[in-house]
Amino acid sequence: MLAAFLRGFAEATLFFVVPDVLLSFVALFDCRTTCRHIVLATAGALVGGAFLFHLSAVQPSRAHAVVAAVPFIQEGMFTKVDESLRNRGLFAVFLGSMSGIPYKLYAAGARGAFRAGVVHFWIGG
Repeated sequence: MLAAFLRGFAEATLFFVVPDVLLSFVALFDCRTTCRHIVLATAGALVGGAFLFHLSAVQPSRAHAVVAAVPFIQEGMFTKVDESLRNRGLFAVFLGSMSGIPYKLYAAGARGAFRAGVVHFWIGG
């Protein structure tokens, strides 16, 4: 269970492999606990997003640098996130889940773009 939470947190911050890998493994061998693992991975992702959101409020350039160091993150993704946040507000976080741009980029950019609280970030505006 702790692994599911930590995997969600890691994916939301610095890791690039989604928690689905672990969740698929759990579902294959222990179907009864899969829902708990999903909830804990989601909670870990929310905590990880809140961490980056807070970091972007106090040290926006550091939040950007931390996320930019994650494998497969391209600078153009930050431009798309900034544009989306300007045009759609925090609703862009919700739409971003369908864009192929990782959640961590929205977490690192949202606080710099808006002064909304983390709850608004979590629910997408």
